[in-house]
Amino acid sequence: MASAAMNGPNTNGERSRETVSQRLDLDCETIGFSQPPCSVQFKFLRNPGEGWTLVGLTPPAQPPTVARWLEDYEPSSIEIASGLAPKILHVDFEELPKRWETMLTAVNIQLIELTPEGAASLFVEGTPDEIDGFVDRLEAQQHDNPEEFEVRARKARTSESERELTPRQTEILSRAVGLGYYEIPHNLTLRELAERLDLSVGTVSELLRRAEAKIITNHVDSWVKTRWEGEADIGLETNRIDASRALEP
Repeated sequence: MASAAMNGPNTNGERSRETVSQRLDLDCETIGFSQPPCSVQFKFLRNPGEGWTLVGLTPPAQPPTVARWLEDYEPSSIEIASGLAPKILHVDFEELPKRWETMLTAVNIQLIELTPEGAASLFVEGTPDEIDGFVDRLEAQQHDNPEEFEVRARKARTSESERELTPRQTEILSRAVGLGYYEIPHNLTLRELAERLDLSVGTVSELLRRAEAKIITNHVDSWVKTRWEGEADIGLETNRIDASRALEP
């Protein structure tokens, strides 16, 4: 099992109570979804009275396909946005499937992204203990194949500050760009780049990979959230309560 929360003990040896944002990558079935027919993003909203609404963002013209897939989960109603190529659908539930309910009572689920290959990405918020407890609960549900249970967890990178490179990473990345390392085809190999920089191949490789990882993960995480905020927030213009605040007293 992969430990989800990445904040260690504080200086007093105690776990941090600070809220952290994490991206958890796992398979759809672990959180109670079958493979969707296309890529889809979901937000859970708690209705003022009772019940829940699942707001979905799909590729253009795909809400009907996703709606048919969601019928297996016994929603009380499904509403598809109007338009020639709609992307938004609202799915109401009087009661959620058990695994979905487990998610929403464990941590704040900001966003869920599912792929047709059966992969799921959860953007969650909570204390390190809450997130670790959530992952432990998911593992406990894997009665048939617990040894195959896997969660890849890391800090969600969606802000400019989290994209910042160290001066050394910036220097080496800039030199690599200037020397044509990222041109297609390469103007020089990694070994040749290391020789030009008078560094070992291992040092250059590590500096570039760490810099690339920051840039790429920030871009991907920001794109996922920005896509929702840019195209699907119209689906949230209701009197429903965002699931991330639904359980607050």
